[in-house]
Amino acid sequence: MTTGQAQAPRVAKAAVEAALAELNGLVVDTEPLRVQRRSRDFHWFSPLLREQLDHVTADAIVSPADEDELKRVLAACYAHDVPVTVRGAGTATSGQAMPLQGGIVLDMGYLNRVLAIEPGWCRAGAGCVMGVLDHALRERGQALRVHPTTVASATVGGFVASGGAGVGSITWGTSSEVGAIRAVRVVTMEAKPRTLELRGSHVRLALQSWGTAGVITEVELPTAPLTRWLERVLGFATLEAALRFADRLAHADAILKRLVSVVAAPAPGRFLFPHGVDEATHVVLVMVAETAGEALTELITEHGGEALSVAGSPLYDYAWQHTTLHAAKHDRGWTYLQVAYAAPDPVLEVLATAAALTPDEVIPHVEFLRMGGRVACTGFPLVRFTTDLRLAELMAAHEAAGGVVHNPHVFTLEDVGPGWGGKAKRAFKREVDPKNLLNPGKLRNAV
Repeated sequence: MTTGQAQAPRVAKAAVEAALAELNGLVVDTEPLRVQRRSRDFHWFSPLLREQLDHVTADAIVSPADEDELKRVLAACYAHDVPVTVRGAGTATSGQAMPLQGGIVLDMGYLNRVLAIEPGWCRAGAGCVMGVLDHALRERGQALRVHPTTVASATVGGFVASGGAGVGSITWGTSSEVGAIRAVRVVTMEAKPRTLELRGSHVRLALQSWGTAGVITEVELPTAPLTRWLERVLGFATLEAALRFADRLAHADAILKRLVSVVAAPAPGRFLFPHGVDEATHVVLVMVAETAGEALTELITEHGGEALSVAGSPLYDYAWQHTTLHAAKHDRGWTYLQVAYAAPDPVLEVLATAAALTPDEVIPHVEFLRMGGRVACTGFPLVRFTTDLRLAELMAAHEAAGGVVHNPHVFTLEDVGPGWGGKAKRAFKREVDPKNLLNPGKLRNAV
């Protein structure tokens, strides 16, 4: 693992100016401070990325009003070899929305319409905020199946391009599951940009692409029936008891769930609920259907848990990556890892081994979800950062104990971990972006 600034050739200003000269009538912002601010995302979650990417900025922000204007932007940038980095809300954490080579940041905020809501599915522009879409669905008795904790600001297109999982994944899995995304509309980066409609298994060509494989303009998603959720913060004396309860609940197929998160002590009392939880208490954050309240109470009693009285709703504001956010707000010395576990016993083995190696540096945090029809776990352990070498050692310790690390401290897709690549995706990248002008630098091997 290396530190230092991201090294990439920056596009010549003359090329950018030539491209912008062809975009009369479009919304263009070249004011340096505003451009720099909108060239940022949540890369600062990682101290390594903060060091490597803080200098990164675009030359201009262009905000197309519709797909026709978008095509004008892409054609002009193609003609003058100007890099284009697509931006939704900038809530990603690995520098996905940061322009390594300068050029233009493509702000998708105007492509934000809710386009269709039908029984069981919906369609929206890529710039539509997921919370806005969910609100529109709720008025029709439906809801998003899965959304990130940043639902109030994250966009539909950004969620797809990041390969999203999150709130609801305990029931519906991740966005890579078959049927999780019905369709994606993509515009190509060519001399004459084309519009492609990807459906079924073909949507995976654009999934988790970080905007490197075409510009997503519309997304079609399946929906779930609107459900009233019961939220509980449950306390346990030991981490094992918390994990055993969470695993039991996660496997209870008759209980409809939205969230099952385990956060080890002292994080709940120190970072999440400082006025309601003791620092020695491990917690499980739970959201289940209100109709499952009686069954949930039985499971809590069976596993020796206790319902805690704490303020904070919606409860998912304390789960997934928001756990890291709360810790970082308390102390910027905290960062995180992302580790895939097989549930349940390997989780305990991995966490026990890692904790034995690093008792003062790692606070376990596990999210339960479904993958391929089975219950699995994704860990976002909080890590006290000291050096990049020590961080690499901690990742190695988790892998040696049986976890699969998806490295959140790099800005290239191939290095994040398993899940990106393959001949089909690379062939699609070459087809829709033959000059490699879309978010260049985020793929080590673009062809």
